[in-house]
Amino acid sequence: MDTYQRFPEGGLDKKSIINIIEYIVEKYGWCNDENPYEGCHNFSPTIEELLSLADEYGEDRIRFVGFTISPPRDDYGVDIDGFDGKNLTIEEVLRLVMDYHGASEMEVIGPNENGLYEVSFWWD
Repeated sequence: MDTYQRFPEGGLDKKSIINIIEYIVEKYGWCNDENPYEGCHNFSPTIEELLSLADEYGEDRIRFVGFTISPPRDDYGVDIDGFDGKNLTIEEVLRLVMDYHGASEMEVIGPNENGLYEVSFWWD
């Protein structure tokens, strides 16, 4: 039985990711007794590092893309394989590009009519 499920279109906010992780930990424990926030998808930053983006840039401007895998699979958990940012200044965009230039895919859109940008980073 495959229990893989992508996050909904538009991604999830930090609070939703934390709620899912806490639910899994409470109900099943965590795979291999590892810290769930130290996990990463392929060559992405850790979940902890990615969630810190919401603190730095604002929870309303950063959304996370990824998936969950549920028991009975042995590799159950949460994987963040990317993030989207919106309403960012050019300075914020440049900082993100410098910090995450190793992403498998990166897209910058804008500026919009307010001079702000959107970004997407994704790790394969």
